[in-house]
Amino acid sequence: GYGSFTAVLCRWAERVMVKAFEDARAVGHLG
Repeated sequence: GYGSFTAVLCRWAERVMVKAFEDARAVGHLG
């Protein structure tokens, strides 16, 4: 249903943000 789609979307967005944060932190350490 629509609720499950929203849950998947939120989970995907959370994963993307976590990855972006990790990448930014790695770049910060390298820089």
